[in-house]
Amino acid sequence: MRIAAILFFVSVMATEVLGQSTQPGPLRVVAAGMMGSAGADRFEDVAIAKDGGIYVAGNFAGAVELKTNVLGEEGGGYGVGAVLKFDKDGQQVVAGATFAKGLAKVTSVAVNERGVYVAGYATGGAEKLFGALGGLHGKVVTPPPTGKLYVAKEHSDEPKFKPEHDVRGAPFVARLSHDLTRLEAATFLEGYQSIWYVPENIREDVYQPTGLALLSNGDVIVTHDGGYNRAFKAGEKPTIEDYYFVPDHISRLSADLKRRAWREELYTPKVNMEHAGRGIKGEWKHETMGNPRIFRVRVDAKDQVLVSGWSASRTVAEPWWSPFLRKYDSDGKLVWTAYEHDPTSGRDQRMNGQVSDAYVRSVAVDEKNRLLVSLTGDGGNNVLRQDPRDYTREAENLRGGVSGFKGRILFWGAVARLDTESRELLAGNHFNAIGAITWGFGKGRTGTIPMWAEDLSDAGVGRVVAVGRQYGGFKLPEHALWTGPGAFVRVFDERFSEVYTTAVPDATLTTVARSGNRFVAVGETLGEKAMSERAPWAKRAGQKDAFLLLFDLAKSSQE
Repeated sequence: MRIAAILFFVSVMATEVLGQSTQPGPLRVVAAGMMGSAGADRFEDVAIAKDGGIYVAGNFAGAVELKTNVLGEEGGGYGVGAVLKFDKDGQQVVAGATFAKGLAKVTSVAVNERGVYVAGYATGGAEKLFGALGGLHGKVVTPPPTGKLYVAKEHSDEPKFKPEHDVRGAPFVARLSHDLTRLEAATFLEGYQSIWYVPENIREDVYQPTGLALLSNGDVIVTHDGGYNRAFKAGEKPTIEDYYFVPDHISRLSADLKRRAWREELYTPKVNMEHAGRGIKGEWKHETMGNPRIFRVRVDAKDQVLVSGWSASRTVAEPWWSPFLRKYDSDGKLVWTAYEHDPTSGRDQRMNGQVSDAYVRSVAVDEKNRLLVSLTGDGGNNVLRQDPRDYTREAENLRGGVSGFKGRILFWGAVARLDTESRELLAGNHFNAIGAITWGFGKGRTGTIPMWAEDLSDAGVGRVVAVGRQYGGFKLPEHALWTGPGAFVRVFDERFSEVYTTAVPDATLTTVARSGNRFVAVGETLGEKAMSERAPWAKRAGQKDAFLLLFDLAKSSQE
C-alpha cells in the first residue's frame, strides 16, 4: 500500500537544521520529525523493544507515503490506524502495518518477546479479520448505540460529538509479529468508543485510549471504555442514571488473546446516596455516581496494575471531574485507591469547597517501584493539592503552589512521587510555582499559564522526565533547544527541583517511553519549528501531523 504523505526526519548530526551548532545541557536530540497526510494525523503511543527498535502507534486521516502491510479490507468510518517500527536512532521506518482505511483507530502499543500488541477501536468491518484468529471474541461484543447519545447538559454546553470525530467503534486488542508482517491474534472487548469534549483551555476533543500493559508472564492487561452512556435497547429513553452509572473495564488476557483470567468493572466515585440524590433532585440508588475515563494503565515490578484518570461526577451543587488512581493486584483485586473522594462529603457536602475539576493524567513507576503521577487541576481549590489518601489533610511534601493569581487558574499541572504501599506523597512540585507569568483569560482577567504533564517517566537516580503541554511565557534556561507555546520536556531531580526544561513549539506530546538514557516522545505538531529555526511557526494549511521526538539524557554524576 502506498499512501501521499509528508515524511520529514532530522538527526542530531544535522545541527544546522536545528539551528544550533551545539546542544548544551543534559538533553541531546537524536531525531525529531513529523509524518502525515492531507488531514489531521497523530502519534498516540510508543514502546521501545529490547533491541532498541521503536514501535509507534498512531492514526492518519488519509494516505501517507509508506510501504506497509495492510490488514483487512476498507470499510467503516475511521482513517488509517497504524503501527510503525523505527530504527533505534529514529532515522527510518523499517517496518509498518496499517489497517485498511476506515477499519480501525489505534491508540496503544506494547512489545515483548511474543510480539507487538496494539489496541484501539474497530468497526464491525474488522470481524472478518479478527474472527479468523480464534480470539476471545471474534465479533463486536457491545454494538455501539446509533443516533444521539445522552449527555448530562451540566457538564458542557458545547457539542459533544463533532461529526468528524464521532465514529463509534468497539475496543480491540491485537498481536503482530515483530516485523509487522503477520497478524497473529486479536479480540474484541466490551464497551464502545467515547469522545469527551473539554472546553477552554485544554481544547480536548478526543477518544479515551484502549490501554495496554504487559505482565511479566506475557499476559496482557487491557483497559476498555464502557461508553459515553450505558447501552440501552431500541425505543428506551436514557436517563441521568444511564450517564452517571457507567463503568470502564479492566481485563487480563492470555498472550494469545484467546482466554481471559478476569474482568473488573471500574465504577467511581463512591457517594453518599442520600446526598447524591439531593444533587440531582431525585433518588439515587447506587453507591457510585460517575462516568469514568481511564487515561493510563501501567504495571509495576510486582505485576500490580495501576490505572489513572477521571470520572464525570457531581457534588450536591455542581458537576465535577472526579480524579482517581487505583492499584489492582494481578488477580484483579482492588488493593487501594488514591485521589478518589466522595464529592458529596465534607461540611458542605462539597469536599469543604475543594470543587475545582481534577484528574490524574498519568502514572508511571520508578526504579525503586515508587509511583510517579501527573496531576492536572482546573482551579486552586483542588483535592489534588491535598494528601492523596485524605483531602482534609495537607500534602506536606508537595512544593510550590498556584496562589497569587487573579481570576481563574485553568489547567495547572503538578507531578509527584508516591509510596506504592502506603500511598504517602513523598515529593512533588507544581509546574507553575516558579517563574510563571500571567496569561489572559479575557478582559480584566488573568491567571497562571496553563501547563501540565501528559506523561512522565523515570530517568534513573531519582530523576523524572515529564512531557506535556504549555501555553508559553514561562522561564527557560539559556540552553533550551526551542522556545514558544506548544509542548515541553522537563527534567526533575529526586526532590522535584527543575533540572532542565525546553519548549517544543507548535506541538503536543502525549506519551514518553524510556530505554536506558534514551527517551522517545510522540504526539502531533502544527509546524516545523522544532526541526528548523529557519521556518518558525510554519503550518501545513492548518492541518496536524504526527510528531516524534527522540532524545538522549546525559547520565547523572550520581551514577
